[in-house]
Amino acid sequence: EPLVLTPRILISIALGLILPLSACYRTSSDPGAVSTDRSFLTREEVQDPRFNSAWDAVEVLRGNWLHDRGTASFRLQTEILVYLDGVRQGGVSFLRNIASTNVESIKFYSGMDATTKWGLDHGKGVIYVTTTAGRPPHQ
Repeated sequence: EPLVLTPRILISIALGLILPLSACYRTSSDPGAVSTDRSFLTREEVQDPRFNSAWDAVEVLRGNWLHDRGTASFRLQTEILVYLDGVRQGGVSFLRNIASTNVESIKFYSGMDATTKWGLDHGKGVIYVTTTAGRPPHQ
């Protein structure tokens, strides 16, 4: 006799699959939470004991942030820029000067978003670092 999948059986199967998975989900308000946003790194991620600097964390966790994407303009030379607590610092190598223990969060802005926010010379993107002493970025 064939198995009949009634709505009650289907709901039981769905709950049996969903409930165990939901126990693995963390919200960003949880201590030690890991960001699911690929353009953001949390304090907990950056302050991992493996990392001495913001550069170390970004290189391991979001290495693609460190490399230019797209074509360059002949008239307007741009690079990925780093901001620290709202102040422009320079290129990505500046991340080596930021101790990971001082980082509250790191956010990557795409070239389009960075250009909209900061101007045409930000066409390669921005890595915005907020320290424990700084303000959160305006998003």
